[in-house]
Amino acid sequence: MGVHYGLLAYCVSYSVRQAYLDNTEAFTTLFEDEDKHRAMMEMIGKLLVEKFR
Repeated sequence: MGVHYGLLAYCVSYSVRQAYLDNTEAFTTLFEDEDKHRAMMEMIGKLLVEKFR
């Protein structure tokens, strides 16, 4: 059981780390690119207005 658990933990840990790194890069680009950031904020604003009308 120890070997299988160790392999599973390693695979899950690697997958979680990779997902974190991939998503961190995506979110970083949203905040570094002024046009993308503005578009995202406008869309969030529109969705909030529609939701709470």
